[in-house]
Amino acid sequence: MPLIAFSPRKPAIVLYGVTGFNGADGLLAKLGKHTTGKGCLYIKKLADVDGKVLETLVSKAFAAKSLR
Repeated sequence: MPLIAFSPRKPAIVLYGVTGFNGADGLLAKLGKHTTGKGCLYIKKLADVDGKVLETLVSKAFAAKSLR
């Protein structure tokens, strides 16, 4: 099973596994326009979010999950 997954759906881009770690809430607050679900991050357009914050969010989520 992947630690982080991506799905380009019609209504939104979905990233699985990038929430729920220490520090995620702070990064999500800086990310831009998005919504979240249980372990999912929904982004309608990449132009709506800060690319550097998204990169940091994915990197930190991967690091947190790979340490388990």
